Amino acid sequence: MRTSPSARWFSPSGSQLAYATFDDGAVRVMCVPHYGVPGAVEYQYTQHREIRYPKPFWFSPSGSQLAYATFDDGAVRVMRVPHYGVPGAVEYQDTQHREIRYPKPGTTNPTVSVTLRDLETDEQAVFTAPTTLDQPILKAVSFVSTGGVALMWTNRVQDRMAVLLCRPPSQQQPEQPEQPEQPACTQIYSYDEPTGWIDNLPMIFNKAGNAFITVLPQLVDSTLYKQIVQVSDVNASQWTARLLAGTPHTVQEVLKWTDDDVIWYRATGINDTAAQHIYTLSAGEVACFTCEIQDGCGYNDAVLAGDGQLVVVTCGGPGVPQTALCHSNGSLALEWESNSDLSALVSARAVPVTLRRSVTLEGLTADVLIQAPADYMNRTDVPLLVYVYGGPDTALVTHQWTLDWGSSLVNRWGVAVARIDGRGSGLRGVENMFAVHRRLGTVEVEDQIEVTKHLQETLDWVDGNRTCVWGWSYGGYAASLALARGGDVFRCAIAVAPVYYLLNRTCVWGWSYGGYAASLAFARGGDVFRCAIAVAPVVDWRFYDTIYTERYMDTPQNNPAGYANSTLLTEDVVTAYRSKRYMLVHGTMDDNVHYQHAMHLSRLLQRSDVYFTQMSYTDEDHALVGVRPHLYHELERFLQQNML
Repeated sequence: MRTSPSARWFSPSGSQLAYATFDDGAVRVMCVPHYGVPGAVEYQYTQHREIRYPKPFWFSPSGSQLAYATFDDGAVRVMRVPHYGVPGAVEYQDTQHREIRYPKPGTTNPTVSVTLRDLETDEQAVFTAPTTLDQPILKAVSFVSTGGVALMWTNRVQDRMAVLLCRPPSQQQPEQPEQPEQPACTQIYSYDEPTGWIDNLPMIFNKAGNAFITVLPQLVDSTLYKQIVQVSDVNASQWTARLLAGTPHTVQEVLKWTDDDVIWYRATGINDTAAQHIYTLSAGEVACFTCEIQDGCGYNDAVLAGDGQLVVVTCGGPGVPQTALCHSNGSLALEWESNSDLSALVSARAVPVTLRRSVTLEGLTADVLIQAPADYMNRTDVPLLVYVYGGPDTALVTHQWTLDWGSSLVNRWGVAVARIDGRGSGLRGVENMFAVHRRLGTVEVEDQIEVTKHLQETLDWVDGNRTCVWGWSYGGYAASLALARGGDVFRCAIAVAPVYYLLNRTCVWGWSYGGYAASLAFARGGDVFRCAIAVAPVVDWRFYDTIYTERYMDTPQNNPAGYANSTLLTEDVVTAYRSKRYMLVHGTMDDNVHYQHAMHLSRLLQRSDVYFTQMSYTDEDHALVGVRPHLYHELERFLQQNML
């Protein structure tokens, strides 16, 4: 049992502290110095990035009120994760288990309610989920200056959204003189997305409480982009949305809406999807804050202090990251971190050459980033390792500074490492992102195969017979399918923690969703990939969680063909793997992608007498943090045998 605070948040005034402690799987939310109030964070709302609030409670701007979410997961299925313990310890004579509530596609989700408590009067109001949405999911909570809280909900499969304004009895203004006895919620806005899904949306209210901003798909120059829209109280019954400024780039995060009506946000470059800049939006005009203040910086992030008078800007690439404190007019207030020592260290060593290109083939346009050895132009025998993730609304091809395991392989082995963002990726517009809707494991894998073929055919310094693909998690899944479907493109694949993976001489690799993608690439890549490594893969989406999976795939009951076409547990995969080299890696205590995934795939291959290599990491979770040296040494041994 862990009783030390795992999360702490001060009220805006700093006079109060709310914190959460884990006790028998529940989260207790306390407000100090007043009293304890119960809250619970269910697995679905904490494990994944798709629910982006990191706490189950929210202070009002004045600190006088606290809203908190409570989940009822009594009807959710229990997953028992084994814990083998310390070798030789008597208390582990019998295998122990950790029980977690983990809803899988098509099964019962937890229910959720939101409680609003006045910390001065002790008034409490409980707001339940709306009945107008099927099995609602809580997306966002925001206090409103006119009273109460706004709650953003979606339906179970996350293609319908509603915003409700909820007030306790003391904050209502009834038409009748008597005070209402029950809390009340009024729907003020709704949005449907019939061709895709609804992202995790911001909901930021202005000081007057009569408008909020969020991010929705909007048509700009004949392309749908994520854009900032303002939803305003134009009449008493329904609020309406309007586009504030049509700019041809993808909005990634709203940072702040200041009291003087300036919106700060982070988005891709207008003419460069790999770039990331900080912008301001005021009176319908968009200005790029970071485009001018730092020369050569193409990947920026920021944190605003107070009401936006000071901005902490981090230049994250393509050079060594640097951080500065700037005034809102762009002038430098303080050089915070120059990373001069790291810059000197990097400049004294050979680093990979970075090549970028856009590849347009029939039916697709993809962005490609290649890390190549310094002497690549003088060679014709450079092995190619494709690193894939491929999950919906993600991107690998950016200007972010990167020195990672792949970079070390470029320097030590003289290989090239490629990253490919095709259909399903998140920076090329909404329609490109929605291409994988209800059909994971299809076009995002096809694009890895086709673009890799194109690179083999057009780069005369690449040895097409030594191309591998690897991925972690979803990337492992995609790499595994690409290996099976890609003909002669890939010789091998590595998949780490995939929603599946694999590896061999033309190799693909990936971690997490990347592992899944790598595994798919391996399975569908024919002779393109000859081997694959899959780490913690998702092998079948019916085994994963509801909120992530059903957002993209709907339920198995509503989309049986999509689930059947996306699985790795097929005879076609078995047949493809007979002529490949495959390595399957998984942590036994993975509470995200359960060890169950690896066991189902290994059983299928074993019963079909298919040779493969398998490694289980005892009591390691999805990230495999405790065994990273051993893991990467094993990956390198496998690559040396099958790609070099």
